[in-house]
Amino acid sequence: MPTRGETGLPEATETGPLDRLLRSAVSGCWLLLCLLAFVSLPWRILNDRSWVLWPIGIASVSLLAWLSGRVPEGWIGACRTLLRFPALPWAAIAGGVALRVAWVAAVRPVQVSDADEYVKLAERLLATGEYWTGTAAGSRWYAYRAPGYTFFLAGWMWLLGKSAYLPAVTNILAYVGTSLAMLHLGTRLINRAAAVLAVSMLAIWPCNIGYTGIAAYEMQLMFLGILTAIWTIRSAEGDSGRRLWNAALAGVANGVTVLIRPTALIMPALWLLYHIRGGRLRRSGVLAVAVATLFTGLVIAPWTIRNYRLGIPVLVSGTGSSALLLAANGYVGFDYEERALDELVRKVGFNEARFYEEAPKASRAWIRENTWRYLRQNAERMICFLGEDTAGFYWSLSAPLNIKGRVYVLLQAVSQVWWIGVWVLAFVGAYRGRRLFEAGDGVRLLAWTVLAYTAVSFPFFNVARYHIPLAPMMLLVGSLVVADRPGDSPLR
Repeated sequence: MPTRGETGLPEATETGPLDRLLRSAVSGCWLLLCLLAFVSLPWRILNDRSWVLWPIGIASVSLLAWLSGRVPEGWIGACRTLLRFPALPWAAIAGGVALRVAWVAAVRPVQVSDADEYVKLAERLLATGEYWTGTAAGSRWYAYRAPGYTFFLAGWMWLLGKSAYLPAVTNILAYVGTSLAMLHLGTRLINRAAAVLAVSMLAIWPCNIGYTGIAAYEMQLMFLGILTAIWTIRSAEGDSGRRLWNAALAGVANGVTVLIRPTALIMPALWLLYHIRGGRLRRSGVLAVAVATLFTGLVIAPWTIRNYRLGIPVLVSGTGSSALLLAANGYVGFDYEERALDELVRKVGFNEARFYEEAPKASRAWIRENTWRYLRQNAERMICFLGEDTAGFYWSLSAPLNIKGRVYVLLQAVSQVWWIGVWVLAFVGAYRGRRLFEAGDGVRLLAWTVLAYTAVSFPFFNVARYHIPLAPMMLLVGSLVVADRPGDSPLR
């Protein structure tokens, strides 16, 4: 069976304390993330007995660790053999497409909330060439929403025409692209069986299936995230020219991601972590990070220049603008953005530049005065981010069609069971495949990406869909359960 070296991947080396620190850090942080997830998962059932959540989480992780070391290796070997059946990945991808097509055929897509706004923004952009996202006090918001997904939708509308099923077409294409990219990356980093396991889990993802017809950017971010990871890993391989070419591609993919969700601006820090080899950052790594960061900047530069010419002091606006989300800490519920916006407009008047300057100040002042409430809200948002995977059926059935009967409840339950399975895989895979999890540079990149995006995202987002772009990376880490050689415990 080929090792990483035999597949052409660079072998990770450990020659200094920095390597040991990074490996221990990623293992410790991943363990903490899994623990927080198992604390969060029973929240909806036990919210009136929340004091038992931590004991349940600790017991779950402890039990999984105990069971992981006692799974017969013969069972794992049998799973590897089954997963290496040549037709299985293609059958899984085709089955995933069939499930998504069947869903949108059975449930006509109806856009509400942000999805409806994205469609209308794209239609107006296509018709008039103008991009602004609403009005307040008779003036237009020019940098309220990042432009990436709107321009993406407008391009597809120009190509295929307007249709209620257009988001479904783009989402199915994104699913296929993500699956193929995962198959490639999982085979390179772990083995073929692991890649097929991850792709098969993605194919039957209930939330993703329910989300098929919704105009939401999370599907595109899944694909872009895996592409960025592939090109980042390749930027450490081959000759100098090939490294720089792949670094540039990683930068372009990340730049497009930033234009959809600005939290991707954290990627240069992860690139630096990835290129630390042998306890130091070599010249080739510095150059690759610099090139990738440069191309990220080049992709977002036109939007940034446009914003500053309009007097709006932001590189890339967030969904609702990161400034607004920061200032919304005093509000909870699905309309917290609108209520925070109304209050800020009353305070500062309608001046978009001043709004972006004053919103963070309002946020910091509120946090100072309500520190305990702020921490409690962050805990609740973390629970929503880590503990729920029910958004697909909510946005396709409950929100637009007011369907909340037994079938809806059953679909929500199935979705949540799948999500629990992902967290079980995420922990058990990292535990059983711990040598590759700690020493495999590419696997660590996936883990660091999940950890960093989770840390940055959950304080701002209280809707159970913002973890969706991270699921493919979590599945690849979880697929370490069928890695060839387990290694030593990361829990030391």
